[in-house]
Amino acid sequence: MQEWERTYAVWTHRGTLIACILAVCSIGIGFWAPPLFALFMWLGKRERSAFIDDHAKEALNFAISLVIYSAISFAAGFITLGVAWVLCGPALAILTFVGFLSASRHANRGAYYRYPMCLRLVG
Repeated sequence: MQEWERTYAVWTHRGTLIACILAVCSIGIGFWAPPLFALFMWLGKRERSAFIDDHAKEALNFAISLVIYSAISFAAGFITLGVAWVLCGPALAILTFVGFLSASRHANRGAYYRYPMCLRLVG
C-alpha cells in the first residue's frame, strides 16, 4: 500500500468529521454535508485503490447512519418533550468523534476499520 492511499483514507474520515462539525455549527451547511463529502471522496478514487474504496465507503455509510440516527433523535425529542435530545445528543457526539478519529487512526496505520453502529447501506 502506498503512502498516498493512507493519506487519502485518513482525510476521508477527518474531512467527514469536519463536515459533521460544520453541519452542527451552521444551519446553512445542513445535514447533507457529511454524506456528500464522503460520497465525493469515495467516487474520486474508489477505482484506483481497494483500500480507499473500503475506507471511503465505510465513512459514507457511517455519515448516512448518523443522519438517520439524528433524524430519529430529532423526532423522538418532540415526542418526549426534549428528553431524547438531552440523552441522544451527547451520545451521538461521542459516537461521531470516537468513530471518525478511530477510523482515521486505523487508516493511517494501513489497517481496515469497521465503524460501530454503522448501517451498511452503500455496498
